[in-house]
Amino acid sequence: MSTQFPKALSPLPCARRMLIAAAMIWLIGSGLVPALAQSPPKIQSGVSVPVRSWVRAVENGDEQAIARMNSDNTLAYVPDAMVLKGRAAIAAAYRGMFGKFSAKVSIDDAYYIEGDNVIHSWGLYTLTLTPKTGGNTVVMSGRFSDIAVRADDGWQYVMDHASLPLQGR
Repeated sequence: MSTQFPKALSPLPCARRMLIAAAMIWLIGSGLVPALAQSPPKIQSGVSVPVRSWVRAVENGDEQAIARMNSDNTLAYVPDAMVLKGRAAIAAAYRGMFGKFSAKVSIDDAYYIEGDNVIHSWGLYTLTLTPKTGGNTVVMSGRFSDIAVRADDGWQYVMDHASLPLQGR
């Protein structure tokens, strides 16, 4: 004699419900559901907090602030070098600039996307360098893009890229 289950209690739907329940528990526990439920970050117009901090440090000639904004793993792609790797190399480059020049920075056409612990910023900059011992002022106008992550003492760059347009273009 075979046992027949009522349709609502049949083993297959019960197994399916258990599988769905297990999958839901896994998804919730994995953090994937909250991540999927979040709306995508919005592009914001203006200067991000890390870029404002960088401008302040450059205009004040503050090498220590520049060092704090970078880690030993930061990569900086700058107009006068292929790449600077790490806090010490980046701070040394700024030390050289701060020793020779006073700087003013203008940021234009700037945007950023901010997540919980990361900011991606981009835009245009003008860096005006006035020699401390006299001479001609140097003006560089270019574009920038950077990625910064939240650190214990503020935002810290992962990647910082500044470039100048090719001459004659």
